[in-house]
Amino acid sequence: MDAGLRCSRSADMSLEPGKLYFCIAGNTRLAFEGARGKVESFVSARLAHHAVAHEFCTDWSALEGRVRELLRTPPPGVDYIVVADVMNPFTDMTLVAGMTEVLARTNAPFCGCDGAVPGTEVRAVLSVAALRAEPFTLGMLDSGVGAKVRWETQTEHNNQLNLYKYKRLKLFLALNEMFDDLHRLSAPELLSRLSRDDAFALLAAFGDELRQISYASCPHCDGRLNPLVNTMSQPFCGYLPSSRPLYHECEFCGLVVQSPSVHEDDVHTIYDKWDKQDFVASTNNPYTSDSIRCDFAKILPHLPGSTRSLDLGGGVGNFSRFLHETYPGWNVTHSDFEIKASASEGVRSRTLDFTQSYRRCAVRPDHGLGGDRACAISQTLLCPAEHLAGSGPRRLLRLQYAGFRFAGVQEFRFLRSVPSIPLPCVRRALATQLLCRLRCVRNLRCQALLGFPRRRPQLVRIR
Repeated sequence: MDAGLRCSRSADMSLEPGKLYFCIAGNTRLAFEGARGKVESFVSARLAHHAVAHEFCTDWSALEGRVRELLRTPPPGVDYIVVADVMNPFTDMTLVAGMTEVLARTNAPFCGCDGAVPGTEVRAVLSVAALRAEPFTLGMLDSGVGAKVRWETQTEHNNQLNLYKYKRLKLFLALNEMFDDLHRLSAPELLSRLSRDDAFALLAAFGDELRQISYASCPHCDGRLNPLVNTMSQPFCGYLPSSRPLYHECEFCGLVVQSPSVHEDDVHTIYDKWDKQDFVASTNNPYTSDSIRCDFAKILPHLPGSTRSLDLGGGVGNFSRFLHETYPGWNVTHSDFEIKASASEGVRSRTLDFTQSYRRCAVRPDHGLGGDRACAISQTLLCPAEHLAGSGPRRLLRLQYAGFRFAGVQEFRFLRSVPSIPLPCVRRALATQLLCRLRCVRNLRCQALLGFPRRRPQLVRIR
């Protein structure tokens, strides 16, 4: 059937809580840092606010069996079983009411939804009368025989509220601690609350109380900044309201900056256990032999016989792991902030923080790469630039040179950055092939294609 009915939010969508029973699937991801109890308490409080009965199941398999039992012997007065996911904690009860109304009009066995802000939807609403004699399975929900409500909240608000990223889970817990009425807010009220100054500052600092910098003009060339509205996608962390632009683009040099942004001296704190866990649990690994990122055919002939590699800002070390497995004769070193500095077997590790000067890095001269001629191959050299927009590319390269020097690198033969270079002004200079030899490096022989407008940056406010 898959009716695909467009259902607008209106006053006639009245919720009848006594006719609903929520069956909610749990998730093992919530075992991290004891988050399960806090999330389930929030979901319970939200449903209790609407006087809706509910229960939690261990996982989807347990939920499937429990729903079959509930359909055979439903609680007194219950006409609908709502199948929900604990990772979507902000259930839009107006949406649920609209789904029950569609079932009443169409006599469909169940109703799904599409177009809701992620984190506010439910998997399906089941009609007890229509499914009591059916052997229910979760696969039925994808069979196309049910109705579907087309919702509009994601089109209107463009946000991401589910908890399938650990960094997003951290933001949820921080917001829940900041606002004791969060569980009582409707979906539109919640999205409006995120635009408040106190909530927005928390989101911009990734759930922590950190110093932030705001810019009135481009920190690189003093050009005019124009807001970039989140109209097509949502940043990794989610929760950012579309009504409050976080990113701005300079109309002169093209630099995109975050304003407000975390102060350079506090950047290391946002790369925490929540951030690390997202990468540890991820199955996405772009560093494979068939990836363009790892095609070294043109540079291999120019590398020294005994190559030593140093990956700067290497995350959890996937690129260094690839190098070690693909080129076993290389001496491979991975580096990042301290929390991500550990490496896999056979890969050396160094703690390097390019938001600080080399004198404050946790690297000592006796911890260098060793050898008479160490060669550095960096996959992520320009990634730290996103945190140093106010300091300019020159300072970034000087700090990275300091890290190279302390790591014992005498020659830098190859620079391979991520395909999407984070500095548009650098990308434009690369296109025009403007060559600038960095005079500040003494022992390190390095050439970079960079171009810098000669206007002074203006820093407006530090909070």
